[in-house]
Amino acid sequence: HDERTLIPYIHRAQEWQPNMQLFSSPWSPPTWMKRPKAYNYGRLVQTPENLKAYAKYFVKYIQAYAEHGITVNQLHVQNEVFADQKFPSALWDSMKLNNYNRFVDNILFDDGARKYIKGIAYQWAGQNCIARTHESWPEIELIQSESECGMGDNTWEYAEYIFHLINHYLRNGATAYTYWNMILDDQDSTWGWWQNSLFTITTDTHEVRRNPEYYVMRHFSHFVKPGAHVLGTTGHFNSMAIAFRNPDGTIVVVAQNALEEERPFEFADPCNADRGIKVTLAPRSFN
Repeated sequence: HDERTLIPYIHRAQEWQPNMQLFSSPWSPPTWMKRPKAYNYGRLVQTPENLKAYAKYFVKYIQAYAEHGITVNQLHVQNEVFADQKFPSALWDSMKLNNYNRFVDNILFDDGARKYIKGIAYQWAGQNCIARTHESWPEIELIQSESECGMGDNTWEYAEYIFHLINHYLRNGATAYTYWNMILDDQDSTWGWWQNSLFTITTDTHEVRRNPEYYVMRHFSHFVKPGAHVLGTTGHFNSMAIAFRNPDGTIVVVAQNALEEERPFEFADPCNADRGIKVTLAPRSFN
């Protein structure tokens, strides 16, 4: 499956962005490591034999991708560690979503495990605890690894919600935000519900449509460069705007006006009196 579809897709993307970094996250261990022995539902049986075999499995996977000219920069050992779903999934015993300290600190206070951990990836319910992780473990790199996918209506209202999520995660220590899905067709979904995407392709005419969330992602990714830092800001627009300093010293402000009316917007840099803007933001807009 990977050689037929996924690897050619990655190679095509690398033509446009040769510096693209990749993380990889399994939805389910091999079924013989699980109880019950099925991809859907169940949990990893954490015997020493299984864990050792699974570690080798990861190593071989990374090596096999390297043979195809693809470097896996990050390995996230389990996607959705607390999900027991009708799609490929696996519960991990040490993860307890209802208590923050057992969810993260149970692992990070283990010195034997901590030395192998570079960072933590959060998605969905992770928005509720990423701030506390960043406060307690500021030396740990954090990323947002899967955007909430919506219900396939691709509305402006949901794009406004995604803007809020990006703003929230980046303000609370995330160094990357990962969108899900990049592109879908307009046919029925195999997930049991339809999902939003940056692009939609019509199956009959192959027409490509940019959806509202494409413009949200572009407002950030086009102007905010790798290595940028989030700046501390204050003001009445603070929940709807975020500022960055790029490596070249330029400052980027990404602002939403969520109201139904035009609003004046002003940004001032206390370190540089010549660096400021006064503009009018259109109703319900990204800027």
